[in-house]
Amino acid sequence: LGQLRIVDYNTATATNGEIPRPGMSEVLEAIGIETKNGVQRPIDILSIQETGTGYNGAQNIVNLLNSIYGPGTYARSDILQPGQSTDGTTQAVIYNTQTVQLIDQVKVGTASTSGYPRAPLRFEFRPVGYDSNADFYLYSSHYKAGDTATDQTRRLAEAQTIRFDSDALGAGTPILYTGD
Repeated sequence: LGQLRIVDYNTATATNGEIPRPGMSEVLEAIGIETKNGVQRPIDILSIQETGTGYNGAQNIVNLLNSIYGPGTYARSDILQPGQSTDGTTQAVIYNTQTVQLIDQVKVGTASTSGYPRAPLRFEFRPVGYDSNADFYLYSSHYKAGDTATDQTRRLAEAQTIRFDSDALGAGTPILYTGD
C-alpha cells in the first residue's frame, strides 16, 4: 500500500473556525513540501476540529488547498454534527480526491450537555486505485476540555463511545484516531 500524509489540526479562531487563521495557506503549503522519511507530498487527509458551526469553515480550507494544488483537488466531508457546547463547533475531514476516496461517514453517538459535548465522527477511506481490502477508518473527535470531575467524566464517555464503535468494526481493522 502506498504512503499517505494524514494531518490533524484544530482550526479554532476568534470566529470559531469559520474564517481560516491568518497564515493558514502558508502552513498547509509548507506541510505539502516538507520531506518526512524521504517522502514529500501534499496532505492526503486533513482531520479538523472546531471548524465552525456549519460547512463554511471546512469549505474555506478546501478553497485554500485548491488554490494551492488546483481546482477540484480537495473536497470535504458533508456530515455535520455541531457540538452541544457553548461554541457549537464541529469536526470535519478534507481529503485529496486524487489519492483517497471517502467511502462512508457517520456520526458516532449523540452529543449532549451532560455526556460528551461533541459527537465523534467516523470516516471510511479507500486509497485511489485500491479495492476495499485497503479501506481504513479515521475518527475525528474534540474531547471536552477542563480539569473538573465532570469534564473528566464527559471525556471518558466519549472515549468509551469511540472504543465501543471501533471494536464493532472487528479485530485487525486499520483505524486512525485523530482529534483535539
